[in-house]
Amino acid sequence: MMMWWKCAKKKGMSMKSQTTKNQNIHRSTTGMYKLVIRKKSSHLHEKIAIREEALTHCHENPRVLDCFHGDGTLWREIEKNRPVQVLGIEKSASLSRFEWIHGDNMRVVDELNISDYDLIDLDAFANPLPLLLKLWPLAKPGAVFVYTFTFVALYGLPPELYGEDDFIRKKARCIQNKLLEQKWSTFFKRLGVDALVEINVKEGGRIKKYGYFVKPLAKST
Repeated sequence: MMMWWKCAKKKGMSMKSQTTKNQNIHRSTTGMYKLVIRKKSSHLHEKIAIREEALTHCHENPRVLDCFHGDGTLWREIEKNRPVQVLGIEKSASLSRFEWIHGDNMRVVDELNISDYDLIDLDAFANPLPLLLKLWPLAKPGAVFVYTFTFVALYGLPPELYGEDDFIRKKARCIQNKLLEQKWSTFFKRLGVDALVEINVKEGGRIKKYGYFVKPLAKST
């Protein structure tokens, strides 16, 4: 604990220790993954289901780095069913009972040995990709990445200018959604990820992606 405290003080951070049901997850059978569109649902249950599924790729009592920790709600629920060692990072105040570091996650991870962790949780409010790209080369092969990504569709012209021509507005939204899926797939292929396990929730102009993937093992030469 003293080692962590010294590390935190160095960067103006502080470390504190305070105190489902699985739903259907669709795996890819062809291509990168199967897109699943769902209407209103319990996002907490969705997130827990993804993490419980991801943990099947980890050994018993895995080390988890939760980069958008909040109050540790997700992992508190998961811990009821299996042991986990969680270290959280949170820039705001937290009531978590797990150990956590107070600070900006993009800075805090510079002080950590990322290869020590079996699962890295990127439950971002919007976009986890900048942090993912930073952690990717540091994580060990076989490490599991869990993510939340929210895409807000941009409709272009204000709806008032469309008048009664709703067809064009819907067509523009459709094109954007297809472009998102194409670029999303290409992004992970560039990383060398063969497959994602993902749940997609569509709410109005937002698409929320809850998923995970495993960092591939190094290929033998």
